[in-house]
Amino acid sequence: MTKSHNKKRNVGIVYEMLLQYAARSIVESKPEAVKHCFSIIKKHFKPGTELYREFRLFNALVKTTTSSEPVAATIISEAKSQARLTDASRLDYEKSLLIKSINHKINDKAFYQQRIPEYRVFATIQTLLNGWREPSKVDIPTVALFEHQIKDWLLKEKKSVSLEELANTDSDNLVVKIMTEKLNNRYGQSLNSEQKAIIRSYTLMSSDKDRDTLAERLRGIKGRVLGELEAYVENLSEANYLRQKAKNVMEDIARTNPDSIDDDTVSKFLTISQLKTELLEGGK
Repeated sequence: MTKSHNKKRNVGIVYEMLLQYAARSIVESKPEAVKHCFSIIKKHFKPGTELYREFRLFNALVKTTTSSEPVAATIISEAKSQARLTDASRLDYEKSLLIKSINHKINDKAFYQQRIPEYRVFATIQTLLNGWREPSKVDIPTVALFEHQIKDWLLKEKKSVSLEELANTDSDNLVVKIMTEKLNNRYGQSLNSEQKAIIRSYTLMSSDKDRDTLAERLRGIKGRVLGELEAYVENLSEANYLRQKAKNVMEDIARTNPDSIDDDTVSKFLTISQLKTELLEGGK
């Protein structure tokens, strides 16, 4: 299955790769790459699309944990029913657009070479979704075997979203919840608290009120960072090479408009936060 599985058309795998690529780009201070990943996620994984519906099915099967076999069987049965409601041709078209965006915006041959820990689970789920939608494409014994494997997976204890949390999660924010968890759990030692707060607020943004709240948060961060850097510069001698570097960062921050909420602004604030951290640590 691993050799023949088309991971480019597996929504679960592609989303995981986008998260890993974005998080690694944040750590490596590559704001342009981060911007592209965010742009692709917000454009293609949005409520109302067939791709988003399939993404939710993936997460219901991959992230849920239950200790009850009847509940696990019910989850699989419900996922099967939802899969059969999918507009297969529309979903295939949306997947093609997603692949096209990745090829155009990211254009990195190593993107699809990223390792996904639960690769086989994602591949199994995709095969099941395909078989549930179009039974002629997957033989009955294979479907039965894979359903049994996914039932065992649902019963397996894992660090993820519990059944209760999933039930209480706003469906429109499911993408955000998983993104935030992945960034925090896998790269928590590399991201500082400000970067986590920015990412969480930006990906949760779904209304004008949320936009205003994020703008207020960024204004607060801008003011605090400028204040910290100003105090930092005052303690440096004129000859210290870090003095000019700090001033350059301050000028960059001053030019950034927190009220202009877009991928570019968020990427800049992520970079600014990282630069500030490096400067303050470097001065110790």
